[in-house]
Amino acid sequence: MNPYDWQSHNPSIQIPRGEVAEATDLLLAGGSAVVLGGRGMGKSVFLRQVMAELKRQPDTVVLLLETPPATLSVEACLEDLARALEAPPSSHRSLHIFESYFARDDTPDRLVLLFDEFDRYAEKGGPSNQPPGRGFFNDLEASRRSLSGLGILAAGSIGVFILRDVLGSSFLSRALYQYLEPFNREAIEVLQAPFEDAGRALSPDIVDALVLSSGGIPSLLTYGLQQLWQSEKEAQSRDVAAIYQGFEEGFKEYLRDLRSALVDPRLSDAPLRVWEHIQEHAGHIPRRDLETRLGDPSGALRLNLTDALDLLRVSGVVRIEGSTLRDDPIRAWPTAGLLNLPGRSASDLERPEHFLRDPADWPLPSDKRLAPPSATPTTVLRES
Repeated sequence: MNPYDWQSHNPSIQIPRGEVAEATDLLLAGGSAVVLGGRGMGKSVFLRQVMAELKRQPDTVVLLLETPPATLSVEACLEDLARALEAPPSSHRSLHIFESYFARDDTPDRLVLLFDEFDRYAEKGGPSNQPPGRGFFNDLEASRRSLSGLGILAAGSIGVFILRDVLGSSFLSRALYQYLEPFNREAIEVLQAPFEDAGRALSPDIVDALVLSSGGIPSLLTYGLQQLWQSEKEAQSRDVAAIYQGFEEGFKEYLRDLRSALVDPRLSDAPLRVWEHIQEHAGHIPRRDLETRLGDPSGALRLNLTDALDLLRVSGVVRIEGSTLRDDPIRAWPTAGLLNLPGRSASDLERPEHFLRDPADWPLPSDKRLAPPSATPTTVLRES
């Protein structure tokens, strides 16, 4: 059986993330957190790792809500929550649901809620055609502050900033932010262990080719390993190149989705501007230069330089060493991989329309256009 499945949320081989322990401790103390990661960065796997740790704790119940309800409304979200907790529904307050839940004799003292696909709560839907995220998560936050045994963790990407800047969210204002970045070489060495166990150890050249083609993005890396496992012959570097060329041709929409947080000027052109500058001036970049390139905020999101850098690193297109908040200069390099191939035209990429079903409702400029990213060759770094 192939031990790799790039489309699974429950991979047979998992790389422990250091953030799992921090998130677990916070949630057990009744805190709230947000995991920021681009598509394919392993947010769903991360939530399941947190869930596994929480289930080992005494007197703790953990509930994973993998998707929002089909009807995107606050009322539907509350009904979905009540159903999952087997509690009487309430169309107005989550506190009523939690109070009914904790009032049962057999209920543990601690409850932790994990929300996957947080971005979807920023989509419009339901009878009011308004996103449910603001009302639902603000209500959850009010309940969390009233109950000592409730912890909340949500995982998302660009939708986190939509909920913060456009919709408004008291939940986000108090939550701890954690960031999922591409795997480093040490993690990749662990991930390819089944090849060693089967007597098919991958050569350093093959591992290098996987790192440089996938950019360390877990889903892309797992795809490459999955294809190599299926091959009966000894792998060569050119095989890795062919695998990812085939991925680029066969899964174009997936790659568009990976870039979608960076290329929509109606949301913000800040990440693209910063991305272009890092492509042109990789290395130690004065913070002022990036601030100047950032320019005045445009689009629906009020992204500052730290926001833009965080989005770039969790999307897997930029590697940053140190703090995005305080360091000067910023130490940043483009990440080798499919997302940073030279000659890409960002204007050709599709925009995340599911966030903007009725653009007339959003305060967005109508004349913004994207210039293609720089074709400057990518700087390749090896993990020490």
